[in-house]
Amino acid sequence: MTKFAGLIGDPIAHSRSPAMHNAAFSALGIDARYDLWPTTSEELAARVASLRTTGILGANVTIPHKLAVMPMLDTLAPSALEVGAVNTIVPIAGKLSGHNTDGAGLAAALRADGWQGGDVGIILGSGGAARGAVVALHHLGVERIVLITRNQASGLALADSVSMRWGGHQPLAIFPPPDGPQPEVTEWFGRATILINTTPIGSSEQPGMPIAAHWLDQLPGNTWVVDLIVARTALVAAAAERRHKVQTGVPMLVYQGALAFTLWIDQPAPIEVMRAAAQIIEDGVG
Repeated sequence: MTKFAGLIGDPIAHSRSPAMHNAAFSALGIDARYDLWPTTSEELAARVASLRTTGILGANVTIPHKLAVMPMLDTLAPSALEVGAVNTIVPIAGKLSGHNTDGAGLAAALRADGWQGGDVGIILGSGGAARGAVVALHHLGVERIVLITRNQASGLALADSVSMRWGGHQPLAIFPPPDGPQPEVTEWFGRATILINTTPIGSSEQPGMPIAAHWLDQLPGNTWVVDLIVARTALVAAAAERRHKVQTGVPMLVYQGALAFTLWIDQPAPIEVMRAAAQIIEDGVG
């Protein structure tokens, strides 16, 4: 009997996850299919309840449900508690367990591409994806993280959760998106070794730049600019023009997806197969 997994979020029409996971199922001879499950906030509870039925391997969760889904689950794994968000759901004997592979996936993607670390990282956004990025940078040894977010409430909530989790070991500074000169923000940009966009700004649904392009000129020449959107966004293009090292969301997609895949089927994911499927899409072949 065919089993099913899928992606819960809104919007998700342009997600690359089905191609990547279905290639992995095929490579391992598993009778399973990964689908898109577009879900509004009003539909979320019913969607989560449907995961308790027979034949469901699990689900991924994306914007805007990574936090909202947490109280709907039976248990939360340490990874979900550390990040404070869920991106992977695993059904076990009728119970639903929430996990998060974002932090570990991003850390693996950065290591694989050769990021050498640094003292200061800048994260754009403060939602569920930002929480994963904070965890990734923490485990990679970054000493100071600067959040730039339009939602000051979620930024403060993230800072509070970090303080509780790590006892203040990982301080965060929070700023609104800079529209003009801000000396303290300029100083952090001048010290950063990595900038990560975790917002949806730059996607096909929300085109544009999450920050003004001139802020990229404030970054040191060896700074990495990472956009978790799985496309070559305006931010990535502008950073590449300035000769920064850039990374799209594809590497993270592969590594976090491989970790989720392993949680569902309890065997190593064929990561090279998944990478190839994702790379074909990134190159515009599929």
